[in-house]
Amino acid sequence: MNFSNQIILLEKELKKDLPGKIFQDNMAPPGRESRYFLKPDSQPPKKAGILILLFPFKDELHTVFIKRTEKNGPHSGQISFPGGKADSLDTNIEHTALRETTEELGVNSENIKLLGALTPLYIPVSNYNVSPFIGFINKFAGFTIQPDEVQYAIMVKIQEFQKPDRIGVLEINQNKFVIKAPCYRIKDASIWGATAMILSEFMEVYGRLINSVK
Repeated sequence: MNFSNQIILLEKELKKDLPGKIFQDNMAPPGRESRYFLKPDSQPPKKAGILILLFPFKDELHTVFIKRTEKNGPHSGQISFPGGKADSLDTNIEHTALRETTEELGVNSENIKLLGALTPLYIPVSNYNVSPFIGFINKFAGFTIQPDEVQYAIMVKIQEFQKPDRIGVLEINQNKFVIKAPCYRIKDASIWGATAMILSEFMEVYGRLINSVK
């Protein structure tokens, strides 16, 4: 099935009931909720929007991740989808996801077609409620990264994530805990945490559309 048909079917699939938390949890680090919980006096969750950006490359459907710069934040240096926190000038959370993608990767948001959204995900360690969106550009023209926020971009063929050997376990030392987290291994990079959880739900949606045409 060519990528054009995949996009048409994906947009239809995203209008159906989403796989939801059960598929997010397939890639959740153990004890995620118990390690990081909101205290009674904690601030309400902040809003963030991310984008799974799809595009054709060498006649196959790809997406892109970014390697964040090394800073002091809880997600510093991690592999993630483009996106970030909501700004007071954003008209809605979809606009946040598009704006951040433009800033981080240099993709003109006017060329991105939003196909739908996935299940929002709360990130306890940073107190963000993340809204994931799916977008498509029909012509890949390269990326211009924002070096203050992004070290580099990683392009990956979507079908790579359907291979069982792409899923592994990553050992992480974080906040005095040793975590053995499920992860996706792509191009010497490990995708774990919230990004892996969001990707897990997306791959279930993608798998459903592939199975629907068999």
